[in-house]
Amino acid sequence: MCSSDLAEVARADPVADRRRGDAHHRGHGGHGVEAADAVAIATPMHNFGVPAALKAWVDQIVRIHRTFRSTPQGKVGLLADRPVFVAISSGGWFTGPTPTGAPAQPDFLRPYLRTVFETIGIRSVAFATIEGAKRGPEFAERALAAARARIAEMAP
Repeated sequence: MCSSDLAEVARADPVADRRRGDAHHRGHGGHGVEAADAVAIATPMHNFGVPAALKAWVDQIVRIHRTFRSTPQGKVGLLADRPVFVAISSGGWFTGPTPTGAPAQPDFLRPYLRTVFETIGIRSVAFATIEGAKRGPEFAERALAAARARIAEMAP
């Protein structure tokens, strides 16, 4: 998967696909994750965490006896590891202090997604971020350049 593939995924609309009743997804608890060689997700961070549409998708892929099993020692993922690429946009900063030195906002999204994928057996999760996107054109341009560089590093 290359950066242009990630950009194409970023333009996808899983909510619209679901409304259309995408036959590929209908009746599949894993929504394509089980058969995928790699997974790409583009998402905003809403209120420090997971947007509702992404949470609904997660609820469809984390399925007992399908993508994980429960044992006395804890959950065991049933899927083989594969790369997961996650692009996150945020109006604020969450990976470090803001350019003015203010502390980063809390980040519940990345730990949540790591836990979700580890639960189903996938440990290779990489993130690219666009932070400060709503702080004006200068910040948005810098954030986009940094995200493009990170995506280039992530792409095989």
